[in-house]
Amino acid sequence: KKLKTFPLFSFINEFYYKIIKRMKIVYLLNYLPYSKNEAMEILTKELDWRYYGGKHYESIYTGFIQSYYLYKKSTNIKTNKLVDSVALDRNEFKKMIEPITTIDVTSKTAKENFKEISFHDLSTKSYSIITTPLNESNEIKSITTLLNDETNKLKNIFIVIEKRDKDSTIRSQYFWKANKSLQIIVASQYKKQTVKEIKYFINWNDIAE
Repeated sequence: KKLKTFPLFSFINEFYYKIIKRMKIVYLLNYLPYSKNEAMEILTKELDWRYYGGKHYESIYTGFIQSYYLYKKSTNIKTNKLVDSVALDRNEFKKMIEPITTIDVTSKTAKENFKEISFHDLSTKSYSIITTPLNESNEIKSITTLLNDETNKLKNIFIVIEKRDKDSTIRSQYFWKANKSLQIIVASQYKKQTVKEIKYFINWNDIAE
């Protein structure tokens, strides 16, 4: 039987249903396990495929758009050189955030080593909770948590960690936007001078609150 119509789902349709109608769209493929390296290996072995240098580099136009505008995870070292987007599996992601997932400021020991202040920020419609150490030698320098003032749901977390070894310091900053993204900035310093800075930006699908 021949198709009489071929319905399309354009950007305008997506905007209408997501923004105007407030519908949550579930992208099923995003819930399937996928490894870019494994897929490329299968294509090379079974279909004699050849890698063309980067994501969407199959043409000059798409290569320019991808390499100039679009980044989901980028690394920035000194010269602001950006690296192509890559996919992260759960284990890689857990390893990247391990320094902050092991933090517990609710334990009795932690409460003896940290102080906490909170206030209502009307400009951002948030409750802000700032946790700082009582001892300057503590590697955790600050934890700032923002909660929605209407729902009390988590909005953002900003964590600063410093590890020192004689004249060297590694300062890591984690900025987590709930259900949206995580930015990590790692700066290596020698005698208070930054010698290298690496930035990561990990982005995932927006999840309706």
